[in-house]
Amino acid sequence: MSAIAKKFARRPSPPSPHKPVLLHPAADEAPAGLPILAASIDLDNSHVIGIAGSDRPIFDERAQELLQGKLNKQNLLDRTKEVLDEAEVALNEDALEVLISDIKQANASYGDAFDNLLDTGRCLNRIQRIIGAGGYKALVNSGVVLINETTASKLRRIASAIDTGRIPADLHDYIPRNTSGAYLLSNLPRDRTREFMCALVGQGLLPDAPVRTLEEAVKRLKNGNATSAASDTEKVLLHELALKEATLARQKSELEKTRDEVESLRARIEAIRNAAQGTDAVL
Repeated sequence: MSAIAKKFARRPSPPSPHKPVLLHPAADEAPAGLPILAASIDLDNSHVIGIAGSDRPIFDERAQELLQGKLNKQNLLDRTKEVLDEAEVALNEDALEVLISDIKQANASYGDAFDNLLDTGRCLNRIQRIIGAGGYKALVNSGVVLINETTASKLRRIASAIDTGRIPADLHDYIPRNTSGAYLLSNLPRDRTREFMCALVGQGLLPDAPVRTLEEAVKRLKNGNATSAASDTEKVLLHELALKEATLARQKSELEKTRDEVESLRARIEAIRNAAQGTDAVL
């Protein structure tokens, strides 16, 4: 998945306690010189953060990426099995392996498709800045540019809303990965975009609700349901606060451990120096 696709990936659920999971790369998968590690999973149980039973982080990026990839695949496999069991769909292991591979490819391609549309919108904005709307229309009419003005206008609008901050950067994770949904958000009232998006997130509508459902919810917000919007905004902010506090607590813990290690090293150095001075005095 591309960097932009990762950026727009679905936001994790509220934090839960650490859940250490043993996750060893198979010997035939590990690059040369890659240590075999047991991974420790972070607060949302979706990211590899270190070595199980140790305070040390994983310094080998190859190990980090390999373990993260295996964790992602295992999470996808577990969730898929759960859904298929509930739907009473039985698959053997070979069919399930093919299914998981196709799901990963489809999800990645879908993400890449939106990324490509976003990049197209950025290119179209640059083109229009150079030659103006009239020049663009002439290029379309002549067949030099293949994207009709209706589609181009939507793509330019989406790209501009994202790049200029009209859609706040900290809410980019909630942008629907389809043109209609993203275009709807890019046309929200400029001074209320954050308020509306937080309300939609609080209602569980972003990023995955159908566009018609989003349109109806936006109409209700525009009609002044301020109390509901404020409540939904509070839910989102509380969620964000919980994530930030969990990160801060983890960083404070790591800082305290580092301080203790520094003091321990200083004490050892001092002891060595004192011992050396004692030896010199005897001599």
